[in-house]
Amino acid sequence: MLKSGDQPIGPPQEEGGDGSVLDVRAARSTTASGDWFTRIYESYFRRLVASLIAKFGPGPPEPEDVAQRAFEKLQTRYSVEKISQPESYLWITACNLIRSDYRAQRVRR
Repeated sequence: MLKSGDQPIGPPQEEGGDGSVLDVRAARSTTASGDWFTRIYESYFRRLVASLIAKFGPGPPEPEDVAQRAFEKLQTRYSVEKISQPESYLWITACNLIRSDYRAQRVRR
């Protein structure tokens, strides 16, 4: 963990959902074969679901469904290689999806 003012040394790294460190540049170099997306999914899916449950509760909408939709948006993004922090992108996307669902539920009532 970096302290305030510290600069990372070496390639950008992020901690994966299983506690492993994911080298973001190395993961991206395999984007064409789909390995990048698979590694991101395996590293972050469970952590994203757990975070959604902690912040918004067990549903509805179901946290697993929201996480899946966030990953779908990541996968269909045209310039996915330009996302420097995929975990942050997924978190913000998932939160926005939940907020949109909440708004839609209010309108239906």
